[in-house]
Amino acid sequence: MGQTKRWHLHLRGYAVYVRAKSGWTRHWFLSDLLAALGVTPQRLTEDMFRQAVNALDSRPYTVVVDEVEHALANHTVMEGIRDISDATGIPLVLVGMDQVKDRIRSRYPQISSRIAVIVYFQPVSKEDVAKAATTLLEEVKLADDLVEEVFRQCEGRMRLVMNALGNCERIARQRKAGTLSLKDVEGQELIHDWQSKRPRLVKLQRQV
Repeated sequence: MGQTKRWHLHLRGYAVYVRAKSGWTRHWFLSDLLAALGVTPQRLTEDMFRQAVNALDSRPYTVVVDEVEHALANHTVMEGIRDISDATGIPLVLVGMDQVKDRIRSRYPQISSRIAVIVYFQPVSKEDVAKAATTLLEEVKLADDLVEEVFRQCEGRMRLVMNALGNCERIARQRKAGTLSLKDVEGQELIHDWQSKRPRLVKLQRQV
């Protein structure tokens, strides 16, 4: 299951999710936002803006803009994001890497002054991994020893947890298994380590 689909499932009725892209323009941003809102965009940018405002006024969502660092290079995109917030009064969440806060503060002080809360994501815990598996996996349950292995391999990075869960779901589907344990994934690659020349395969510790 794709990450955007997961957002859609878990934030349906509460928020809409858009991912900023390299080369985003104001028009492209509004087109993506309207698509997330389920509205067919008109041709002109100003008409699309009115469509977005009307849709958000009729059913106020929180708007989540992920990977917002891609939008920082284009002043009109950031102003468009601010205009949506000003026109609707809805909460708007900007998600990005560590340096985003300082870049917004230096380049867009009028936007920085509107930021009410800054949240830093901490490394995920084993409990976070277990909860993600329970919440996101629809067809398979992970045994405690496999949750422990995913936690160990991911080293606190949620993106890797998502990749590992996707691979667990794929393995379970191939095996037609409703529950997956560490033994079931022995010799499989849960997380691709691009820095290593060899696959990072799951190995069981044998009793001597």
